[in-house]
Amino acid sequence: MALGACLVGCSLQDFDALSSQSDGLGRAGTGGALGGASGSAGSAGAGGSPNDGGSGGSGAAPVAGNGGGPAGAGGSNDPGGSGGAAGTGGGSAGVGGSSVTLPDGGVVEQNLLSDPGFEGGHVDWIGFGEVEILDVEGEGRDGSRCIYLAERVATFSGPASPELRNLLVPERRYRAEAWVRMETDADTTRISLKASCTGLADAYTQLTSAGAIPDDWTFLTGEFDVPAVADCTLTELRFYIEGPDPINSFYVDDVGLYFVE
Repeated sequence: MALGACLVGCSLQDFDALSSQSDGLGRAGTGGALGGASGSAGSAGAGGSPNDGGSGGSGAAPVAGNGGGPAGAGGSNDPGGSGGAAGTGGGSAGVGGSSVTLPDGGVVEQNLLSDPGFEGGHVDWIGFGEVEILDVEGEGRDGSRCIYLAERVATFSGPASPELRNLLVPERRYRAEAWVRMETDADTTRISLKASCTGLADAYTQLTSAGAIPDDWTFLTGEFDVPAVADCTLTELRFYIEGPDPINSFYVDDVGLYFVE
């Protein structure tokens, strides 16, 4: 029913019918939700073409961000007319994130290691050099579990983290942390990084060092960059705790791995 035909003598039902008709344009779809803690929101989808109502636009996928949360589903579109279809949206989750934004705007860093206190044992941790890794009760920083390094044969003998090359993102910076306590004599401890690339010699980088003592826990923290794919096809990437003379045993607890930038 055309508006011109209903300027005079139309009923209330006639005007209702007119108001429900489409202008023939599909409305824009809404974008997806954040792709993670610092992922960007998806942009709005374009409107449908004016083709008998047209189909609704599609919401653009969110840009993959640092946060690892799943992407929200894209908003559906209002049909542009009787023929307008709902738009799609959403997209993939953010990549490799390590921070969570709180409702009050604060940020809590997320440890990328699944069991930093070794409460379930030293799963996926390996001995770097010759060393025995023991899971011990009652020696941890809070009185619970930790790991104990014994039967060491070299200064570099110690615990090495789980494999990191599939967990971390190239060209990003991360921070490795650990708390260390000597069993008897004070000694120097270090966090170092091993990076193995196809066709290149293994690279060993010291991230930090500190003197550890038997009477209290010493905190170690150091940062490193994951190499670019163009420069290195990684075959192994781990950080490890080393440093004391081979005759000295030590404890490790509350390890951490965090995204920096």
